[in-house]
Amino acid sequence: SDSQLKEMISNTIMYSKYPLFIGTDEEGGEVSRIANSSIDVTDVLTAAEIGEDGDPQQAYNAANTIASYMKEYGFNVNFAPVADVATNPSNEMIGDRSYGADATAVSARVKSAIQAYQEQGISACTKHWPGIGDIAEDLHESAGATTKALSDMREMEFLPFISAIESGTDMIMASHVSAPEITGDDTPTSLSSLMLTDVLRG
Repeated sequence: SDSQLKEMISNTIMYSKYPLFIGTDEEGGEVSRIANSSIDVTDVLTAAEIGEDGDPQQAYNAANTIASYMKEYGFNVNFAPVADVATNPSNEMIGDRSYGADATAVSARVKSAIQAYQEQGISACTKHWPGIGDIAEDLHESAGATTKALSDMREMEFLPFISAIESGTDMIMASHVSAPEITGDDTPTSLSSLMLTDVLRG
């Protein structure tokens, strides 16, 4: 319930010896752990619906609404926004969680969302590096790989993440997708020093 959630988070923070990240997935749409519970908060459009609008301000407005109620309950991290460019229509894992298939348009909306979250003290965790909008597999269920080369990803998948970094996103979430054309093997990105340290941090 509303009161239970506030009490749980408040007590967790109060009794911790250390400062804590209190986070959840609150993207808007299907992946909204608070809005899709019994707790009554303002619903927002899906990322796909926001992407259909020509105005990146809509992404800001949705994120601002989400940040407002997350802050009220005591959260300080949102595992959002989704920065994946939805180039594979059969990708059911991303589906309407992406702002669209145009990397430039996605980048603008990612920037707006990050701004809204972090203005209210909610750290944005931009996801899913290095971009999983082109794969067919659901990485929650099975291994998946992108066949793209580094040069191709720099021209498409990386653009929203570059925008996120330039916008000051506090975090970036790594996916478990492998990128054999870049790493030379099937090591998941989440376990790859090349993908995390050399490519992302570098």
